[in-house]
Amino acid sequence: MVDIEALQKKVKKIDSWKGNGVQNGYGTPEDVTKAWGYDENGELLFSTEYDEDGNFLLSLFEGKSGEMRKTEDLNSDDLGNPMLSPEKRQRLEKAKHFIKALKEQNNKKEPQQKKNPSLNELLSDGISVNLSDKSRLSFAKDIDNLQISKDKNGVLHMFGTSKDGKQQIDFSFKDGVAQFELRNGDVSRSYNNKIGGQWTWRDLKSNTGTRYFDNNGDAYAKEMAAVMDKVKAQYQARSQTNSNMGQRLSINNGRS
Repeated sequence: MVDIEALQKKVKKIDSWKGNGVQNGYGTPEDVTKAWGYDENGELLFSTEYDEDGNFLLSLFEGKSGEMRKTEDLNSDDLGNPMLSPEKRQRLEKAKHFIKALKEQNNKKEPQQKKNPSLNELLSDGISVNLSDKSRLSFAKDIDNLQISKDKNGVLHMFGTSKDGKQQIDFSFKDGVAQFELRNGDVSRSYNNKIGGQWTWRDLKSNTGTRYFDNNGDAYAKEMAAVMDKVKAQYQARSQTNSNMGQRLSINNGRS
């Protein structure tokens, strides 16, 4: 006869499963937890089904695989039997304590870590990116934080402003088309590459709307793209280490 009190020490591995299982005259399928316990050699020592109301069926095994190994079934329903022998009642009480300990052990298991959101999911909510001194934008060095998001139309937005409000960048990009407004002291310009991929700008303080060809827009846009590349790299690094994906990142290395 299996020593129930010593059983816990012999068990080296437990597989458990909760969900739709075979009903054994108690509970509902969704209430049932099933578990199997094995010794160090992988031999089955017990199988059980129990619910949250204290009902259980515990099957005990002895011997090696291939033999007639099942030795005893202990069912909590039998505890209500007034004709139950003292010996049987004692074994059922031990089984009850064993199931209670098993349940507590299962409840202590760490919950499965939630899957980290994709980068697009993070961007749909918006992320905050801190820029170190070495990673600041060359054309707006006082901006130490960028808000990055992607709208429902797939347009990537990057916005930042300095603490004194004198420098501001409002950048958007989709399908190779970039446009942004830059304000830096007396400079207030709107850049885009809509004309055959060539960069132009216009003075936001002027009412003429005249646009001028300029290569600075391309250089500025490449710096913005470099920041986004580093955001992607940090996301990939955190994904590989299964780190928590918060909505705040820090870009500390220099510009590419």
